Amino acid sequence: MSYPLAAARHLLLLLPAAATLFLSAVYSQAEFIFFTLIGILIARVIELLPRQAPGLLAVEILYLAWLGNQYGGLMFLLLYSSLIASFFYVRSPRGLAALVILIGIALGIALENMEPLMTGSAVFSFLTVCALLAAGSLAGRRHSRMNSMHEALNRSHEELHQARQRLELYAAQVEQHAQAEERSRIAKDIHDDLGHRLIRIKMMMEAGMKLLEHDREKAKNLLEQVRQQLEESMDNMRRTVRKLTPATQEGTRRYSLTRLITDAGQSMGIEVQMEIQGLAQPLYPSMEIVLYRNAQEAITNAVRHGGATKVRITLLFSRKSVRMSVANNGDLPSGEAASGLGMLGMKERAGMLGGKIEVECKAQYEVITELPLQFAASPVLERSITE
Repeated sequence: MSYPLAAARHLLLLLPAAATLFLSAVYSQAEFIFFTLIGILIARVIELLPRQAPGLLAVEILYLAWLGNQYGGLMFLLLYSSLIASFFYVRSPRGLAALVILIGIALGIALENMEPLMTGSAVFSFLTVCALLAAGSLAGRRHSRMNSMHEALNRSHEELHQARQRLELYAAQVEQHAQAEERSRIAKDIHDDLGHRLIRIKMMMEAGMKLLEHDREKAKNLLEQVRQQLEESMDNMRRTVRKLTPATQEGTRRYSLTRLITDAGQSMGIEVQMEIQGLAQPLYPSMEIVLYRNAQEAITNAVRHGGATKVRITLLFSRKSVRMSVANNGDLPSGEAASGLGMLGMKERAGMLGGKIEVECKAQYEVITELPLQFAASPVLERSITE
């Protein structure tokens, strides 16, 4: 109980008794003081045993009703102390209503021998105090709920801040992993394609130098083949350098699907289209990276293994997930689609975000990446994946 309420409760036990003692004719002052102290003792016991407050308050109300009826005067005001305690200790609406009704009955018993004017004033003051206490109790409960909501909001804000920090760290780790994976793939391309071409060119040039003395026509044809090999190697080197060069245009996202479509069209000479279905929403960088890398891998596989000339990327946004489909017009595999390192990497990237990979071989070869959206960013935090 707050200090003002506790002070008011004790004053309502002491002041009416003291006024009655001095203003009314009490036949035995010692006995009156003794009975008053019993009432104060009951109030003290209620403070010490708040869990038993409803039952003890009922006893206190009945006792104070008897005391007010017995001595008259202002002793009926003692019941106002019980009224204050009832509103503080009793949380159940039914229990509080029962105690208020009991106090009203007790007040009627205490005012049994009082004049009508005094009785009317006491009833009016009782109703006024009830209304004030009810309003104060309601305001206190609202304030308590507001404090609880404020604390819960602070906890949620802190948890959200920590979750965002974890996601940013995770996005950085995924990006580093994607960069390492891209470097590994470029190194493999250089070794498997450019390295072998250079070895072949070296051997062809050595053979050409030997043929110059005996058969100049064959040596010329051989050097022509060397020139063609060099042109192809230069084109391959340009594509590799273009992949390693970061985007410099203002506003271009590093892992933008629009940029991927442009790069794929220029470097591979194929037609790539994209369609967005559903209500598009911003994604975290980690999700953008996974979709970008999986689309890049699917396009590369479509050209390398299927000889595709057209690729269609479809992004389908739903409430719970984003689904990216990469379909191509290349040759369909004769048997079950092989699961090489590229496909395993796609599954691993999607699995890190709780997603999955599906492959469909119907009218076209189609690779589907589906990621859950429970970690999707708010519009304030991130921009769209396609911009």
